[in-house]
Amino acid sequence: MEQTPDYRRANTKFINDTVEVERSVSIAGSAAGAGSGEFHRYRIQRRKEQYKLAKTQFDAKRKQEEEEQERRRTEKVKAEEEKANKKAYARQKRKQKDKKIKHAK
Repeated sequence: MEQTPDYRRANTKFINDTVEVERSVSIAGSAAGAGSGEFHRYRIQRRKEQYKLAKTQFDAKRKQEEEEQERRRTEKVKAEEEKANKKAYARQKRKQKDKKIKHAK
């Protein structure tokens, strides 16, 4: 069973510069003069905004990790292909050498 990530506990130290977030300006704060229900609406809106930020950062970090993993995988495949080509070339040269020795006898 795959566990879903908890975005609220996501690492918030992730690079904030890479994530652009449009913040809503219409939230009434908990300042004096606000109505009795404004603080609760502010708190709910703030929680939603924090959740959205954490989720965005978590997704960006996951995407970056996946790109890094894909890059390492392609490098590994390329190295394996080069190694295989080098060995194939060596086998071919060995066969030609054996052929020359066989014909020389």
